[in-house]
Amino acid sequence: MVASVGELADAWAGALHFAQPAGMGDAEVDAAGMSDAGLMESLRAGFAVKREVDALLARLAGQVVERSRVSLGQEGLAKRTGNASAAMLLAEIGRITVAEASRLCRVGAATATPVTLLGERLPVAFPAVAEALSAGRIPVDAAEAIMSNLEQARANANPEDLAFAEEALVEFATEN
Repeated sequence: MVASVGELADAWAGALHFAQPAGMGDAEVDAAGMSDAGLMESLRAGFAVKREVDALLARLAGQVVERSRVSLGQEGLAKRTGNASAAMLLAEIGRITVAEASRLCRVGAATATPVTLLGERLPVAFPAVAEALSAGRIPVDAAEAIMSNLEQARANANPEDLAFAEEALVEFATEN
């Protein structure tokens, strides 16, 4: 993620047409002074940072889901903080909608590595989605759409076809 933030800062600085140090001015003024190519490069770099931050937030949300699971009762993280669910906790902390928080929770939980009671790590349910999300190649909403559709197909498809479909959908999502 540090590299992406650095790329954003470099793109921003390179896009400015006037002698003002990058990050020292008003973003609106900076953007207005950018060339079209500089603006596009700054957007590309900014969205790369956003995908990486969203992937990190999904990972953290997955932990909040785990630590707020129903089996923990009142000892669960969400309950201890006065929230009814992990999504409500995220919505409060992040000042985001419950819908966005729920999406982060679903994606984070579904792409987390399951661990047995003995501490053994199990395979991730959606390995291609988890890898692409962590690498910042796909956004959270694309990860959720892929996983949701694969879950619907799971009852009628064999595992090899599902794995192939997952890879194809991730590839499609990275191209668009």
